[in-house]
Order: sequence, then structure tokens, then C-alpha cells
Amino acid sequence: NIYTPPLAEGCVMGTMRTLIKELAANKIIEKVISIDALLAADAVFTSNSILGIQRVSKVEDVYFTNFDVADSLQNKLISLSLDL
Repeated sequence: NIYTPPLAEGCVMGTMRTLIKELAANKIIEKVISIDALLAADAVFTSNSILGIQRVSKVEDVYFTNFDVADSLQNKLISLSLDL
């Protein structure tokens, strides 16, 4: 599953958010994400329409080394742009 904060938490209903929701289809869950939940995650990434998918390797003292989801989404984005 991929968790994303709801729009009420400050996210922007932008192009990248919409695209990721389409690419990840049934895996997106909107949920308020506490810092404890973030630190317990298997992986963390951010996204925007300029930089695409950005891996997060560290939050506070917690390191993240699983980049499979971020890399998979980034590869799907690249494939889409190549098809255009």
C-alpha cells in the first residue's frame, strides 16, 4: 500500500498526485500520517511535477533503504513520457 495524506493536510491536488494515483491504482490510501507511522514505514518518497519521484533515505535517525516502490513509479513515469 501507498499512503498519502488527504488534501486537508496540505497536499496539492496537482498533476503528479493525480498521475501517481492512476499508476498505483488500488494501492493508494489517503490517511493522516503521524511521524511515528512515517518512521515505521518500509519506504518513503515525495513527488512533484518538476522533480518527479524523490526517494527519501533518512528521516530523523531512521534510514530507508527500500526504494522499490519509488523506483517502480519513476520508471512508469519515464515510460509514459517516452510514449508521448
